[in-house]
Amino acid sequence: WESTIQRLLGDTKHFCPVALKNNNVLWPSTDKISAKYRERTYYFSTLEARESFLQNPAQFVAQREPLQPPALRIFLLGTRGSGKSTHGEWLAQKLGLFHIQFREQLQMQVIAKTSKLVPRADEIVLLESDSEHLATLIKEEMVGDDKEMENTSGNMSNIEEEVMTNEELAIKAYLSHGEALSPHILDMIVPPYFKEEPYM
Repeated sequence: WESTIQRLLGDTKHFCPVALKNNNVLWPSTDKISAKYRERTYYFSTLEARESFLQNPAQFVAQREPLQPPALRIFLLGTRGSGKSTHGEWLAQKLGLFHIQFREQLQMQVIAKTSKLVPRADEIVLLESDSEHLATLIKEEMVGDDKEMENTSGNMSNIEEEVMTNEELAIKAYLSHGEALSPHILDMIVPPYFKEEPYM
């Protein structure tokens, strides 16, 4: 025979109150890590979260008004041309959310440094054929040493590479060749959309 004891759960039920307060996310907790406060049982995602709660429980529980859930966030994942932007814009408009295109945000960071877009690898072939045609036209119009012009353009690209940080070079590689971004870089880019206004 087993007796079932009804526990009176805390404000966040089976979500970690520390993650809600500190990170503005509903993070599932485990029933193995818990604490009682004012006759209510609170569950936590980690032992560190529990320790933080026990140091000052009042900051993690509802005072006068019920705790508010974090803002709705929808992640759309898919291949290029699958409709992420189209559907994302539509959903954002219908639900009153910000529409953030990850690739465009990264492009803006690189453009701030280089003043030009980073094309995808499959677009570079088209751009190179266009730029060769333009370079030929420019050379025909300009008077001067062709070698000097080539050296100048070569030096400019080297300067651009030197000025960019390792993180910016990794972002550029992601934009052009789809190379994966490290957790370190993602930790620099993504958190503002969770922790800073107006996105928070």
